[in-house]
Amino acid sequence: MQSLPIKNNRTKSRKLRTIRRETEWQSLLSEYAASNLSQKAFCESHQLSMSSFYQWKKRLSSGEPNETNFIDISDQVRGHSFEQENPEQTPAYQIELELGFGIVLRVRSV
Repeated sequence: MQSLPIKNNRTKSRKLRTIRRETEWQSLLSEYAASNLSQKAFCESHQLSMSSFYQWKKRLSSGEPNETNFIDISDQVRGHSFEQENPEQTPAYQIELELGFGIVLRVRSV
């Protein structure tokens, strides 16, 4: 997978920031483990942010789930009909997600 360069508007020098995927960080951390370099030297030689290096090292060593993990609920809803027999009744299901900052996402069946 390729790294995706994006502009970092926070600096006046218009440096490009590279976004690396989890598999790239796994590879980099394996490479670091096999090297005889300090973390600082490794990050400098690979143009890595020390804070990103520490975050990914912690995340991948702890087994913390990434942002793309989903919970499969298909077995729980399989065989259930979400169509309403009487359309004037309350919805067959309602989901509310509190997203923070006072934002609530509501999903109802029709």
